[in-house]
Amino acid sequence: MKKLLLFLLAAVMVFSLAACGEDSNAGGSSTPPTNSTPETSSTTTPGGTDSTNTSTTAPNANAQGDAVALIKSGQTRGILFGGYEWRVLTVEGGKAFLLAEDGVANHEFQDGVKYKVKDETTHYIWAYSTLRAYLNGDFLNAFTPEEQAQIAVTQVVTPNNPQFDTAGGPDTEDKIFALSVDEVEKYLPTAADKKARGYLSGVKTRAWWLRTPGATSMSAVAVTDVIGMNGGNDVQGGVRPALWLNLQ
Repeated sequence: MKKLLLFLLAAVMVFSLAACGEDSNAGGSSTPPTNSTPETSSTTTPGGTDSTNTSTTAPNANAQGDAVALIKSGQTRGILFGGYEWRVLTVEGGKAFLLAEDGVANHEFQDGVKYKVKDETTHYIWAYSTLRAYLNGDFLNAFTPEEQAQIAVTQVVTPNNPQFDTAGGPDTEDKIFALSVDEVEKYLPTAADKKARGYLSGVKTRAWWLRTPGATSMSAVAVTDVIGMNGGNDVQGGVRPALWLNLQ
């Protein structure tokens, strides 16, 4: 009997030690399976875009030699040509009709001294204006010979003032010109369209000249975000040149 009791006591001790060993393993750390894949994270930019993705934004102004190519590709704003940025109003017959994005200068429409002599050639008529002489003289001559060759000679018709019927004067042939009331209404229909994007250093007025005469031939129409149909004869109005650029 004593031997049987000793045998049973020994068996109970072995069982207890085995149970303690299993409990100690349950509380320990385990090694991940060799075939487990570490979790990966995606690095994002502040905008939430995966850093492996890149986004290309068209620059505000292109390299000058790319002007024709960009117009052909459909770009209509910020076209750099001759050192100025231009807006494409329309493309017709292999040419692009461009308007300067900004007011590029202050200039009188008509010479103040000539204005005092009362004959037609001193009135605010585009064909006789000092603004036309400036745009097709000093302003045009600042372009390189290659750039000048790209600018088309345009038969410029100046319609009468649509409200007062003031005569627009004779047709002209120009490379650079101011828009007419009709052209502004056609290509710049909204107030936001009419406003110049900005003004270059030294330009002091927000109103820019059109070639259309005002209520009389002693004034010319100007634009801010509206068309001032009565016209004005300020000494120094703003200038936003227009031209037709050959795309061939």
